[in-house]
Amino acid sequence: MWSSADRIPALDGLRGVAILLVILFHHTLMRQATAFDAAYVNVARLGWSGVDLFFVLSGFLITGLLVDSKGEPHYFRTFYIRRALRILPLYLLFVFFVLHVSPRLWPDTTVAQMGREAMAGRSEVWYWLLAPNILFAREETLGHPNLAVTWSLGIEEQFYLLWPFVVALLDRRRLMWTCAGLILIAPAVRTMLVFDGAAPVVPYVLPFCRMDALAAGAWVALAFRWPPAEAARVRVWARTVLPIAAAGVFAIWYFEDPLDNADWAEPLMQTAGYTAIALCFAALLALTAVAPAGSVLARVLTTSPLRMFGKYSYALYLFHVPIRRYVRDAYFPVDSFPTWFDSPLPGQILFYIVATAPALVLAWASWHVLEAPVLRLRRWFPYAR
Repeated sequence: MWSSADRIPALDGLRGVAILLVILFHHTLMRQATAFDAAYVNVARLGWSGVDLFFVLSGFLITGLLVDSKGEPHYFRTFYIRRALRILPLYLLFVFFVLHVSPRLWPDTTVAQMGREAMAGRSEVWYWLLAPNILFAREETLGHPNLAVTWSLGIEEQFYLLWPFVVALLDRRRLMWTCAGLILIAPAVRTMLVFDGAAPVVPYVLPFCRMDALAAGAWVALAFRWPPAEAARVRVWARTVLPIAAAGVFAIWYFEDPLDNADWAEPLMQTAGYTAIALCFAALLALTAVAPAGSVLARVLTTSPLRMFGKYSYALYLFHVPIRRYVRDAYFPVDSFPTWFDSPLPGQILFYIVATAPALVLAWASWHVLEAPVLRLRRWFPYAR
């Protein structure tokens, strides 16, 4: 049987894949001059699904920790304090900088104006309460342009708030059925919202609409806590589900329009696509967890660059959008991308490097100056097992 003490280095690489997908999505800005450009942009814009991979990983890791520490004297206290130490310091500092420091440093920029419009009224409190996704659903927008990515942190925090109680109340079998139920219910809720005419952002950011990805990761964590002979079935399940789910994602992408965009806001993607992506990533996670050290999958996911991006992924996730916007507006506008045979793809590749490098440097500094020192406080709140 597995426990959360069984560290899997390849999962750091999988987290690196997730953040690189998100960066690919946000940093792909080039104008489409050729058919190849259009095909490339369409594939790159699927990078929004990296957030779903983060959800699957969170469901897997958090459920494993909770199940393994279930019944300990300070089960709830230990979990919530350790989560707070991981999430809150950087998040609160980032929100404060964006809302109260950045507008003073760059008062006349377009982003500052958009931020002032987004923060009209009393919306700021939603960011401080780690519930920006509720604000976005209520106002049918993605809020402040430099804080738009915080919607996914809101979903994860709301999951962390409730899931420990569910794990504490149910045994493993009932938990697995609960996860299966959430995987089925989430797309049903999204479908009702889509057919009811809700704005696309609503099923994208509401917590119950995105529980399928978190529940899929949780289901894998629970399945791996069967006896070893039973856990082998998870490998068979993953090898079966991965191609089927991937084929489903491709079919939805093709049906929507392969030359337009497999956009997160398309109705078919919102109803069925999110779940297909979640199952695809859950199966990939399961295969990663059992991959032998010498296998191709394990060797790829344990490469130093992927593990580095995985290590700094939290700060990168927060920082990459405002830095990308600043680089684009101040130094490297889309119209200045170098071309080759009329294609701006060389300029786009250069932009990836120029816009990502400072974000990675800041993420490295964030880890060493803030995140790692704060995380050392967790030694005062250890798990007994």
